[in-house]
Amino acid sequence: MSRPTSGFGEGLFAIVFLALIVYVLVKARKVDFTKPIMEIGPDGISSQKLSKLIPWSMIERVDIADAWHAEFIYLTVRKDAYPEILEHLRKRPPLERTVAIPHR
Repeated sequence: MSRPTSGFGEGLFAIVFLALIVYVLVKARKVDFTKPIMEIGPDGISSQKLSKLIPWSMIERVDIADAWHAEFIYLTVRKDAYPEILEHLRKRPPLERTVAIPHR
């Protein structure tokens, strides 16, 4: 025999799932898709994730990684880079001096 259920579990799952969808949509809106995600120029690299341009002299290493059809450019900046750049990157442990920028 099966027990009748109150539907509480299904309702709770629906609410959590809807909240997750709203969270993802809000995060996606922070990226301006009308502008380039990354710009590479003779002076350095800038991105929507970074507050200012990273000059080539501050970049220690550049890696390109491919993970599940998504490609990223990993920039590792020097320890003596601008404090604003280092402060922004320190918010993302464990790679304190590395930023991942998606590209197509």
